[in-house]
Amino acid sequence: MRKNRIYAISLALLMVLGANAQGPKAFHKYCLVTSVTGGPSKALYTTRANDGALINSELLDGYIDPLITEYGLTDKIGLGMTRGGENFNVNVNKFYRQNILEGENEHIMAASTKYITFDVSYHYLTTKRLDLSVFGSAGYYKLSGNAYAKYISGSDYQQTLFSYNARGGVIRTGARARYYYSKRWGVMAMAYAYTGGVRERNKPSPISDGRSNGGISTTLTGGGFEIGICMRLGKQNNVIAEIPKKKQRCLRRITRDEDAEPLITILD
Repeated sequence: MRKNRIYAISLALLMVLGANAQGPKAFHKYCLVTSVTGGPSKALYTTRANDGALINSELLDGYIDPLITEYGLTDKIGLGMTRGGENFNVNVNKFYRQNILEGENEHIMAASTKYITFDVSYHYLTTKRLDLSVFGSAGYYKLSGNAYAKYISGSDYQQTLFSYNARGGVIRTGARARYYYSKRWGVMAMAYAYTGGVRERNKPSPISDGRSNGGISTTLTGGGFEIGICMRLGKQNNVIAEIPKKKQRCLRRITRDEDAEPLITILD
């Protein structure tokens, strides 16, 4: 009984895929798709000293907002580029060995990541409106942030207590779903995971009694879920233009009996 159900489900899926094989596709060769998404994220934020010793590791909440562009190399393979960033609030005393007073939240650094990756995607299911794909990417990664002294009213100067600026690389992978509600526009959802690492050069602290960054490296491993909008450029394949129906004209003959000649001929 169970095998029969499996066969029935498999047959139904094959019939659906076969029916969509010859129809118009949401993603196809030569099409260009761009999207803007955003959503919450989580990352395991880890810092290590210059000798590799662990300083601190903690799960932090963030927010990410990438811009994605993809080009159809074939009907199944897409090449693209993603540019985005993620924001975190980081305690520099815990993660970067600082000794900043915590009374006014001066020890909190607004850390921002920036990345540019080159993407390869595989579109395993496409219909007229739905496009499901998986992707992998790698590229440039940057992490920067500052912790400032409490702002003094009437002063144009705000002292920087700690700064961090490092570069490295990142790899990302995930799945995307796009649904087009019109010829060009659609909605998009994406689930992803990533790992990125950066390392800053040794430099002195910006304050005289502060500790040096000492070449501290930072690693982020996380993921999240995003939603947004997408736009498609390029004509869909296998779309047959509808031929307007011409109004046909016909003759109607009115006669008194079947064998008689028509008395009246009407042209509709």
